[in-house]
Amino acid sequence: SLWAADQQAKALARVEQASGLIQSHMTADMMHDAIRGDVLALLRAAERGDQAGIRDARSDLTEHKANFSESMKGIDLFNAEGDLRARVEAVRPLVRAYMAGADRVAGVATAQPDQLERDYRSFLNDFTALESGMETISESIEAEVTTIVADATNFHAIARTIVLGGMFLSIVLAVLIGIAARRYVVRPVEKLIRSVSEMTAGNLSVALADLTRADEIGQLGRAVDLFRRQLLDAREAAERVRKEQTD
Repeated sequence: SLWAADQQAKALARVEQASGLIQSHMTADMMHDAIRGDVLALLRAAERGDQAGIRDARSDLTEHKANFSESMKGIDLFNAEGDLRARVEAVRPLVRAYMAGADRVAGVATAQPDQLERDYRSFLNDFTALESGMETISESIEAEVTTIVADATNFHAIARTIVLGGMFLSIVLAVLIGIAARRYVVRPVEKLIRSVSEMTAGNLSVALADLTRADEIGQLGRAVDLFRRQLLDAREAAERVRKEQTD
């Protein structure tokens, strides 16, 4: 029916929005760590008197702050309501304080040790507070994805009941349509939702199915897979930066 088709389109759109939400949040989380790495790199360069290193660290800091801001805007595009919206709003001042703290440390990298130490301690406190805030957003995103899965499941049940009732005199055709819909639409959507849920939990090695399909489901799957690979590359890059900074 037209209603079922409309609900299916809405379900697919919601899944696509959820994948964008996950990408934005994971990128924001990585940029949150990257900014701390930039500050540490800047301090080490300042200790050595390495002016080139200071310039590079400040440049990286500017880039990562911009990426962090863009990722937070990506979370806004989801137009979340309720608990997720409240937690995002609660994190905003923590984000501003964290980035301002990073700027203060960067601005006094060559200042007196006492002042630099005070600013750095304050920055670490901002980092810890923001880390806790980002964790609450992650919990809300997981709950949001769970709700999407539940809504999709309810839609399948309702759509099946309406189709069977409306096609009472053509029960065989209705069954065939239901089987085909479940095989080619419902199951791929459910698989994609489960994959998105695993990505929310941090599993970026999840294998996505139906990537070779030529329809909207295939396009959505390839888009989610592209996000997954980009996030995996970003995670690996961030890990390499952490290791280099540790060494």
